[in-house]
Amino acid sequence: MSSDIQILYNLQKFLYKLFMEIEFESNDFLLKPIERQIIMSIVEKKKFVGFQNIQFTKEFFNKARCSNLRKKTEDGLKFVFKKAIREVKKEFKTHILPTGVNLRTEALDNAFYSHYFGDISQNFDIPLESFYHFRNWKKRNSPHIPKSITKKYISRLKMNQEFIGKIKNYLHQKLMKSFQVFNSKKIRTMVIKWEKIIEELGPYKGVEKIHKMVHSRGNKIPWTIREVCHALDDTLDYLEKSQ
Repeated sequence: MSSDIQILYNLQKFLYKLFMEIEFESNDFLLKPIERQIIMSIVEKKKFVGFQNIQFTKEFFNKARCSNLRKKTEDGLKFVFKKAIREVKKEFKTHILPTGVNLRTEALDNAFYSHYFGDISQNFDIPLESFYHFRNWKKRNSPHIPKSITKKYISRLKMNQEFIGKIKNYLHQKLMKSFQVFNSKKIRTMVIKWEKIIEELGPYKGVEKIHKMVHSRGNKIPWTIREVCHALDDTLDYLEKSQ
């Protein structure tokens, strides 16, 4: 890989600081033109600042990193609950399943949701699959499995306050720490993908393709820590108000 496309380290470090609201230093701006072009696409996409007025200085970016817009409440609930349910399932597998029991994915899902919602399903005549995580929908092709995490789905989960208690415990104690690790990996993966595009197409066409990818509707740019903090606040507020 030639020197003009070895963007991984500088770009990865810059984006991590931008997304995690870590103070910038002057040496963070020793960026190649190709890195700056990609950063401009990200800044525009995330609505940190006015695109035409961007300045690559620590003063500008230390202010800009705090100015992105808030996500919709529904998007925040979905983001937070996806991570929380995954964590509660991991705890179930580690601490509640009998030692030595190794279940395949489908059997583990059945055991997990039966443990928390089996009695509720029987007592209220609600299909157990109505409590399943939406990612199970395509695999099982069941009309009862929700296609997304919505307020209606969360209201259903709240029928078991023990389960919601575990969700809240994760939100209070682990979400932000796990997000830092998750975002670091996601940013790294994203930059490595961009490097491969630049290596294949060259700097000009590569950056052009990356710009289109960043702005495409289906492309998922990592969340910023401020967006996650807002999502966490919105989720805790929703859980309290809807009790």
